[in-house]
Amino acid sequence: MLKSRTAAGRAVTGRWGTDILPPTAQQWADALRAFRCVAHAATEDGESTDSHFG
Repeated sequence: MLKSRTAAGRAVTGRWGTDILPPTAQQWADALRAFRCVAHAATEDGESTDSHFG
């Protein structure tokens, strides 16, 4: 992921956060067991910004 960041993404390296998205209860019941990791950069007011990956 580091190499795929855009120039704007490299500028906010100190403000990265991550979230893990588990499957919903219905997805789990349907045997879909994928967990997704999402990285995001936040602005100073706490709002998430646009994509920083190419």
